[in-house]
Amino acid sequence: MPATLPVDLNRERLHAVEAPVEFATDGSFRVELSNHGEGVHVHLHLDDDLSAVARIENGNVFVAGDTATTVDVAVDDPPTSPITGKLKVSTGYGAETTYVDVTVEPFEEQTRQVAVDESLSKPPQHEPSKAVPRPPARRATRSGRAPLRRLRPRRGRHRGRCRALRRPR
Repeated sequence: MPATLPVDLNRERLHAVEAPVEFATDGSFRVELSNHGEGVHVHLHLDDDLSAVARIENGNVFVAGDTATTVDVAVDDPPTSPITGKLKVSTGYGAETTYVDVTVEPFEEQTRQVAVDESLSKPPQHEPSKAVPRPPARRATRSGRAPLRRLRPRRGRHRGRCRALRRPR
């Protein structure tokens, strides 16, 4: 789950922006915009250093009153060394602006090791069991199918024919 940068809007007065001074992440993150008052338009912008590794999905957002909205910031290729830049958050068409120092750190993969029991590398030792003998398999014919059981022809007066098909005598 991506990291979240909380930003509070309209908490003390209209168009007020409250955000942490700095934020660090090792990949993509979300900016959670929590509005505590009237609806407000918010503009997000990355400076040149930060925009080299990250991009904002939607930089202009309207946040309705007393609601919260998230904006995704995608980091496509994590850098090999830490990169620090500024995220600009402004409301009221630039009347209030706050900057957050964002550091994108290199992603460190955690190597996970699983302990494997040595007995799993050897085939299991089975004891001979008293198995029920199976009946012998049917012989296959030239076509590869098992032969069908032949039925004896019906005996009797009609010998399997219908009266309508009999020849008159």
